[in-house]
Amino acid sequence: MELEALISVPEAAKLLGVHPNTIRNRIKAGQYTAEWTQSPHGPKQLVPRDQVLGVSMPTGDEHPYRAIAFIEPRTPNGDVGLQQILSPFLERLESTMIEVGALRESKRFLEDSNQKLEAELERLQEERRRRQTEVEHLRLLADAAKQSEPAAVAPPPRSWWQRVFSLT
Repeated sequence: MELEALISVPEAAKLLGVHPNTIRNRIKAGQYTAEWTQSPHGPKQLVPRDQVLGVSMPTGDEHPYRAIAFIEPRTPNGDVGLQQILSPFLERLESTMIEVGALRESKRFLEDSNQKLEAELERLQEERRRRQTEVEHLRLLADAAKQSEPAAVAPPPRSWWQRVFSLT
């Protein structure tokens, strides 16, 4: 293969708007053929550009955030001009869709947490009401007990020197 017709895994990922690991997984699955070459930073895989552009991206159930963002990269004449023009818009759309998905998940989590906290609050309020009822009941019993007993007359308080020297 010609060297110009080969692109690196990160370049292929950027071209398709997917993560580089997706390209590596597709190589392992046999969807793409790749050649190992030596680079200054170590060995790397190169994938044929035509092969990358000819494979369609997942849609619908396979990747929910990509269903809208997919446009066939090739026009009938074999041009990739349309993809180059739309690439920034598609990347922005994809990142927005992923962000919306993350926000929906956060909202769902917060709603679940809110429901749990509301249930806990209701339980604590019910317990508080029950304890207030018990306190009121005990106060009524204490008041009834005070009314039934004759009031004891307390002796006058002793001064400090009487308490210290234990004088009567």
